[in-house]
Amino acid sequence: AMQVMDTMSDALNIEVGGDAYPITALCGSVFWEKLIGHSAVKDTYKNWEAAAALRGDGRKPFEFGGIRWVRYRTTAKVKAAKNNSPLIPDNTARFVVAGVPELYNTYFAPADYNETVNTLGEPIYAKVWPAPNDKGFPMEVQRNCLSICTRPAALIRATA
Repeated sequence: AMQVMDTMSDALNIEVGGDAYPITALCGSVFWEKLIGHSAVKDTYKNWEAAAALRGDGRKPFEFGGIRWVRYRTTAKVKAAKNNSPLIPDNTARFVVAGVPELYNTYFAPADYNETVNTLGEPIYAKVWPAPNDKGFPMEVQRNCLSICTRPAALIRATA
């Protein structure tokens, strides 16, 4: 956990972790099982009321080493669309830091209409037109955005 926080802090040139810039680890199923079964985690939570979360359901998020650990589960529908692959591989954890200004930026492209050619992109476009025989108004809504991480060195993953 400390290595993750140090690497992210170096990449962002700020101290991460804690309340100001909290870190969350999204864990695949195999990584999660190894994490909650690790002796350091078990010893930390022994004789503590939050240990019930690890002994009981075992799927609830918890904090350890200054990082919030979350079991990430890809739904069956999403897996099917990805050739039966989870969004986060089973033996992997991905770390995300929150609250860092300008870490992620979203850019918008124009809609694919004649009147939007060579214009700046807007967050959302909606267009209506009269239906044949004046029987209503069909409508189309579109959003053309690209979100990017401006400092990709802060994107860290771990494998079990």
